[in-house]
Formats: sequence, structure tokens, C-alpha cells
Amino acid sequence: MRKSAKEKQEHENRAMAIANKLGEEYGDWYGWTSGFGRYVALGEYILEETGSDLPHDEWLMVAREAFLKWKKDHNISTAPPANLKKP
Repeated sequence: MRKSAKEKQEHENRAMAIANKLGEEYGDWYGWTSGFGRYVALGEYILEETGSDLPHDEWLMVAREAFLKWKKDHNISTAPPANLKKP
């Protein structure tokens, strides 16, 4: 089904809102007060999804390995930073 420019923009806005919300969720989960971006959150979600013993599609496992390499190469850690939220 062909989508109008308006429908495409609305979809992009909803998808971005979901990704941003995921960033907020992971930030809260790890105790961050700011700076936990949507890209890291998407990667962490992939790690959760592929962390089981269930078989996964190859492309998803490639994404998992790429994210882990990116985290290592850029010294990305999800450990709570100095701005840790207090319970």
C-alpha cells in the first residue's frame, strides 16, 4: 500500500518517539539521569532479545555482534555514571 508523505512523516515521528522512550526506559533501568541515547538502548534491546538459548535469525546475531564490538571500540558502558539516580 502506497503511503502519502504525511503518513510517512507520521510513522517516522511515532518510530522516533518509541526509540526515545526505549532510551528513557534503559536509562531508568541502569540508573542514569541523562545521556542514555536511543541507539545504545536499541543495541541493549537486541542484546536482551538474543541473550537466550533460542535460535535467532542470522541478521539479528550479526547486529548483536556489531553492537558488542561498537561498545568495546568506543568504551561504552551501561554501568551507572556519576550522575546515578538515587532510589
